[in-house]
Amino acid sequence: GRCRRADDVADEVGANRALALAELDAIEADLQMALDGTPRNAIDAGLAATFRAYPGLSVDPFLDMLTGFKTDIQEDAVRFRKWEPDLRTYCERVAGGVGLMLLPLLGAGDAPEDVKQRGVDLGVAIQLTNVLRDVGADAAVNRVYLPLEDLETCGADLDDVLRGKLTPEYVKAVEVQIARARELYASARSAVPDLPENARLVVCAIIELLEAIVDELEARGGDSLTRKLKPTKVAVLQA
Repeated sequence: GRCRRADDVADEVGANRALALAELDAIEADLQMALDGTPRNAIDAGLAATFRAYPGLSVDPFLDMLTGFKTDIQEDAVRFRKWEPDLRTYCERVAGGVGLMLLPLLGAGDAPEDVKQRGVDLGVAIQLTNVLRDVGADAAVNRVYLPLEDLETCGADLDDVLRGKLTPEYVKAVEVQIARARELYASARSAVPDLPENARLVVCAIIELLEAIVDELEARGGDSLTRKLKPTKVAVLQA
């Protein structure tokens, strides 16, 4: 719930950055109060109980996510030069911890390092999927998450992206990101056999549902620039 709320605040900042930053600060303060034993509401009390029940669950990934969102909001323009280390590092900061937070909840808090890394890959895949889903909406507020190097290599014009102009060169750059997302989901999927048996279905469902968004983007010819991407019911049911 807190992850979703923070993500919504970052996505819907609009022109009122001060209000959005204050909201993220409030989320962080609520989290800290809950962990200190003074939750403000039933949701925070449930969150605190979860942390008590799972000692391996760390708050650090959540705090890293909030830091990443705050950085976004404070910038007049968002740009990333390369996939690695730039966009990949950003994705790890705001979502890489999602996979790590899942592991203790799934009974895999003591998983080996390679499984934890594939958990990070799942979070990165989720954030890269978010990037691909929201290209048009982000460009409208001067945020371009697609690596500039990839745009240039594919011959795409940054100004066209900012204007919402769909071009074959832009689609090629999106196809590069789609391939990366699929590699990351494949990495996460390869960790499933190493998880406790009762956790495998949950992780598979998360992967399939989110990769359905990538499938839908591909089916649309890479266009989330002129219209927001929402997977069809058919795509979700087939996932």
